[in-house]
Parts: sequence; structure tokens; C-alpha cells
Amino acid sequence: MFRILSGLSILLGLLVSPTLNLRADVTDDFPYNGGALGAAQALRDVAVARRMVQRLHAGYDRYTPERELASMWQTLESRAERGMRRGELYLELSRVLAAIRCDHTKAELPKDMAAERDVEAVYLPFRFVLFDRRMYVDVAAEESGLERGDEILAIDGRDVESWFRKIEPLVPVDGDAVHVIPHVMAYSTEFIGPALDHFAPFLAPVDDTVRLQLRRAGKTVHAITVPRLTYLDFQEMVGQKRYSANFSDSVRFERLGDDAAYLAVDTFVNYRKPVDPIAHLAPYFESLKAEQRGKLIVDLRRNGGGSNDAQTALLRYLIRRPVRQIDNLLARFNAIDDAERRYLSSWDSAALNPDPVWFELLENGYYKLIAPALTGGTEVQSPAPNAFDGDLIVLTGPGNSSGSTHLLAALKASGRATLVGERTGGAPTGATAGTILFLTLPESGIRVRIPAIRTVIANAQNLPARNGIAPDIVAPLTREAYFAGRDPALEVAMRMFD
Repeated sequence: MFRILSGLSILLGLLVSPTLNLRADVTDDFPYNGGALGAAQALRDVAVARRMVQRLHAGYDRYTPERELASMWQTLESRAERGMRRGELYLELSRVLAAIRCDHTKAELPKDMAAERDVEAVYLPFRFVLFDRRMYVDVAAEESGLERGDEILAIDGRDVESWFRKIEPLVPVDGDAVHVIPHVMAYSTEFIGPALDHFAPFLAPVDDTVRLQLRRAGKTVHAITVPRLTYLDFQEMVGQKRYSANFSDSVRFERLGDDAAYLAVDTFVNYRKPVDPIAHLAPYFESLKAEQRGKLIVDLRRNGGGSNDAQTALLRYLIRRPVRQIDNLLARFNAIDDAERRYLSSWDSAALNPDPVWFELLENGYYKLIAPALTGGTEVQSPAPNAFDGDLIVLTGPGNSSGSTHLLAALKASGRATLVGERTGGAPTGATAGTILFLTLPESGIRVRIPAIRTVIANAQNLPARNGIAPDIVAPLTREAYFAGRDPALEVAMRMFD
């Protein structure tokens, strides 16, 4: 029943700039507003969303006081009383959900509006990276005139920073891990492309061309105008399909000298193309033991989480002694009635028809899952055959969240590894994830992801309660290193094994 999903986070507040108007209905020619909802329709969707998220979300008031969230819902209800465009409802609902501070909680575009992204040219003709909140071209569309390393100063006459201030409150992160927002702003499979491209068409009118002010080689270049891309063209440009990574295809292994090795595991997603994760990892660890390699670098920086079985398998190959990784799994409900079920879906029908005997009511109002068939992961994990028992370094960064952060938390709590790199995202004391309930709003078709399970990590007393895990050795990726093709964290790890 339970699957831990990946995923990358929020800033609170309504950061309003005079150059951008958040109301999608201020002009009749605003092209991507998704059509109008009457007041009764908008109010119905808001009421359904509020009631269901408050009741079913396993971490609803974990980070943000319920009174603050209530105030945001009331503001949204007041707007709905005037009627709303679907694009406006999507934006403002995203803002409320982001305030919950759970990176598994977000709104998805209605199917018809999502499909428009394949045919409407609203995407920037480049993929970018961010350093110190400055935007640099990483990959550019052919014939765009852009070069790798160009700094983008303004988009359609608005400086880059003003775009970021508008979009940051719409991006969910776990707790206070706002340092991951630039990572999501630049690219995320959780949205339809980068968060900037995903939300921008609802914030201001977007033409099929874009005006860019850029700096090249330290000199400011006059504005250029280039065609925008559809999402399909954007995917082709970056060479990466949405939701394409699978655990079975995302493990890389390299021998380093006579006594060390490098193992990268870029995702734990093991439900689209499932494999036995213990068997899949076995050859690498058999080689380490057979070749008597006593030093291992595990690179998790691209790993946002995924399936619990793959994460647990890697943990078992890295620990020296039995470890209890998870103490409890919690929920806020023990039943779903027929009126609620008609709006919900999930990958597991059991999640929509829970048996009250699976749950034990706690004094804090949460329910503890007690059915053995549903509480996988709470048992003690023992080392796998041929588990690695040498010197271990793990590379970390803002791309870590959910299950990958759970693994890092277990290694950190046990003192098993030296972490090198940058602070992670995720919730080290346990993600709000597990089974996801998908709530489809009846009038707009907007779909809301509601995580139904909160994981409580064992031995988490010394782990950050509201932020990601800080590395033992900080080795940030700088702009200079990135464009020179260097990897500072890996370089530090290699020197530690010299």
C-alpha cells in the first residue's frame, strides 16, 4: 500500500511585484487562463479542496500552524466569491498547498490544460542553471543565438529576480528547505518542465516569442527576440523525458584505482519497471568484496527518492550492523466515506477503502498504522549478503529528498558514512509521503496530490527537524566549476581516499 515518492519547498507570503499581475482575468486576451469558473463553481472546488486536504493530509499542520493555513484558505475563498479563471485558481491553490511545506503536496494542471503545453509555445528556448540566484544558459535551442554560459538578465522586460520572487511561493519544499527552490526552478519532473516555465504563463501574458536581455563574456548584450518552444520541443532539446528515470537503469559503477570504487544511484523509482533491488545491486557489492576494495563513494545527488524497496536495499548493502530505520507510520484518518471517495483515486484501491482495524488512535489525534501487511520498512534492517564494510563517503545535494533523504538520515544517525557536498532537501525525520491520494476537483479538473502517510524515522533526535541534512564536508558546486566540467564534491571525496 505504501510507496515513497520522490520529490523536491516553499517560501511563505504573498510577494507581489508591480510588474507582474497575479490575477489571470485582468485582460480578455490573456491566453493561458484555462477558461472561467463562476462563483459557485470556484467556491465548490475550494471547499472540496480545503475539506479533503485538511482531513486526509498526513502532515497538514506539521510545519505551519493551522491558523495560518486557515487564513490562506479564507483568502482563497474570498477570491472565489468573484469567480475565477481556472489558471488563477490553479495558482492560488498552489500557493496554499506550498504553505503546508511538504514537497509531495501540489496541484496538477487539468488534463486539457496540461495537453496544451505540447502544442503551445510557452517555454524558454533554453535550459538554465542558477548560481547565487543568477540565471545561466546550460542548453540552448538551435538557431536561438544563445550560447552556453550566457547570463540571462531579463525575460520579456522583467528582471530575472522579479520572476523568481513571483514563483517561489508556489514551489513546495519540505519544512524550511528553501535552498532547493533554485534547483526546482531550473528543472523538475514534478512540474511540466522547470517551475519557472510551468507557472510563468499564468502570471503574465506569454507570446510565442520571448525578449531576452543577456550578458555574454562579461558584457551586456542588447535584447534579442527568439521563438519559444512547446513542451515537446523543450524535452527534445534537453534530451530528457518526464518521469523517465527508473532504478533498473540508473545505477552506475566505476572502479577507482586498486582499492576504491564509485557507485551512483540516481533514483529509487522501482514501480514503472520493477526489479528485485537486492538482486539488482548484488553484482556491484560482490565485486567490491571479491576485489577487496575497502573504499566506496556513493553518489546520490541526482536521487530524489522513489520506492521504499530500492532505498532499503541500498541501505542494507551499506550498513555494518542491524538498523531500525523507521519507528512508525502515521495517518490523520482511518476511514473514507462514499462522498469523499468519489473525488479520489490512488494506485492502490486499499488506500480508498481502509479498514479501521489497521489503525490505532494516538493521543495527538493521529493514527498509527498497525497492520503487519501495511507497515513494511518498520522492521529491523539487517546487512545484505556481501554488504560493504569499508570506508564510505556519500555525495549529497539539494536534489535529495523523500526516500534518498531517509537513507541519508539512517546513515547519519548511525555514524556510518561521511557526507560530502551540499545540504539536502527532504525531511530527515521522515517524509509526509507513502500512499498518495489524488483529489480531482469537480468543476476545474485540477488534481491535488494528498500524501496519506507520514514516516517517523528512528533515532532522529540529532537530525534536523525542519531542514535537510547538512554534509560533514561542504563542497558546493560553483558556476566556474560547473561550466569547466569540474565536480568539487567528487574531487574532495577522491582526495580523502588518496
